[in-house]
Amino acid sequence: MLVTFATCWYALNSKFPVNTYLQWMKYLLESVNHYYLVIFTDVAGEKMLREYFAPHYFETTTIKIVVKPIEQWYNYNYKSKWIENHTKNNLLNGSIKINTEWKLNMLWSEKVHFVNDARLNRYFPETEFYGWCDIGYFREGKSDTFVSRQKINSLNKNKVYYARVCDLTTLNNLKTMIQDKNDRGLPKIPIPPDQTSIAGGFFIAYHSKIDSWVKMYDEKLKLYFKNNYLVKDDQIIIIDCILSHPERFQLIDEDTVDPHHKFNHWFQFRRFLS
Repeated sequence: MLVTFATCWYALNSKFPVNTYLQWMKYLLESVNHYYLVIFTDVAGEKMLREYFAPHYFETTTIKIVVKPIEQWYNYNYKSKWIENHTKNNLLNGSIKINTEWKLNMLWSEKVHFVNDARLNRYFPETEFYGWCDIGYFREGKSDTFVSRQKINSLNKNKVYYARVCDLTTLNNLKTMIQDKNDRGLPKIPIPPDQTSIAGGFFIAYHSKIDSWVKMYDEKLKLYFKNNYLVKDDQIIIIDCILSHPERFQLIDEDTVDPHHKFNHWFQFRRFLS
């Protein structure tokens, strides 16, 4: 195995019904053939998983459930900041669009820490690469070919890989905005909360790059909280980090492979690594 992925399942007030996530989760579990998968959850989540899925899904050497209550998340240290942030997060607090809870936003920023937990605690033998895969990433059915050794060996070990979901014009406009910083190191014009640019549901990096990515993300998040900048979701922090330090990241985009085929860009890695 060359890769260990982390994912999680917490029954929070989210964008889709629980049964929808459980179906997508089934596709993900059935695709664990060429990599390790660590599933972080709480006591209630583990009970739900074991009641819904047959025992053989977890009686394997490639899937590990780790019980980690929300109170033990790294980002729980910023609980008051997340609650305060949610009051002004109009696109996600039900004021305008989706009605979710502050814990869900906190979860999105916990992804880098879940991956680091999987790396540091060695739930499986150490792998060259570690990454994050949303529990609902496999929406079109299982994939028996997901994670090709050839594709993994072709990855640049000095880069953190994410997927671009916007066009290049949008990305360049964001780059101009983000690189024009004030004396606090933040964009003079805050990133628009309705922007979409990077798919936060998946990333992968060489094992030695995980620690620095976690630190960069956390420092950026603290900077936003300290200066009362809105954290609409993890995309805001990710795109700021990427465009502030583009040399440390690699963005994939299927349009560069086949511009005539309309892919669902939010789930590019399913094909990119197969």
